Amino acid sequence: EKSPILDAVFLKTKYKNKRIIPVSPEELESYITIDPILYGDGELVKSPISSAVYLISEGKKRPFISGKVFENLGYKWENIVSVSPKVLYLYDEGDIIIKD
Repeated sequence: EKSPILDAVFLKTKYKNKRIIPVSPEELESYITIDPILYGDGELVKSPISSAVYLISEGKKRPFISGKVFENLGYKWENIVSVSPKVLYLYDEGDIIIKD
């Protein structure tokens, strides 16, 4: 199987210590294409074109209602991964995180 990597940020974060193994186009074509690579539960993501920050939870993106709620829940701004809008678009919208 092969999965598209829609944003180079995955190579710097999710696959940080992995080697890229070159293969021929013919070999690559022999693999079945599955869904694109995404972040799993617990990851904090945002797009550079919006100030909204999301928590990935049960495969959905859940926006925080405010920065105060984000901080009161113990999250750190430096742990947010900036991804392209097309990556965020692949996640269904989850419930807004409103309580701290």
